[in-house]
Amino acid sequence: MEGERGEVEKERTGLVGWKIMVKGNKRGMREEWEDGREERERDWVLGVNDASGEGRGIGIGVGVWEGSERRIEWSMNGGMSLTVDMGEMYRVKKVLEKVEGEYRGNKEKLIDGMDNIEVLRKLGKGRGICGKIEQDVRKIGIRLMEKRWVIKLMWVGGHVGIEKNEVEDKRAKEGYWEEEEGDVGNVLG
Repeated sequence: MEGERGEVEKERTGLVGWKIMVKGNKRGMREEWEDGREERERDWVLGVNDASGEGRGIGIGVGVWEGSERRIEWSMNGGMSLTVDMGEMYRVKKVLEKVEGEYRGNKEKLIDGMDNIEVLRKLGKGRGICGKIEQDVRKIGIRLMEKRWVIKLMWVGGHVGIEKNEVEDKRAKEGYWEEEEGDVGNVLG
């Protein structure tokens, strides 16, 4: 929805019903990550994403993993139209979109790991006012859960040696150098 001056209107949203997992420090998060490896690789689809800013540009990398196999990958150069903050939320949206639209496996549990605690805080709140990208994230999450998906959004601190996180960090940096995709302003608005 656009307002009188072309700005994207914000709307109130409620709780979605996904689980938000944030450990207080990287060590605790890494231990939890390692402790859950067997169950995660057996029962869950793993989305890992990162955004990398350099100057006024940004690259985004997204991977959807099943066990040790990367099923879906995606990256984008957001150019100057996309701030790092918007990119952080946009990459969560892309994981959910990719799972909803392209995942063809038989699992119905998703862990989306990200290194931005602020995004997790925003997505954990209900009854808040949020912009278009966050609204989209919530709507896709609700649609997935209506299809019986269980969703956990988990903090995965950057550069602590978790292989899949490092792979997506590299994809985000590579994405920065890709040719910019169309008019990102239209994608986000």
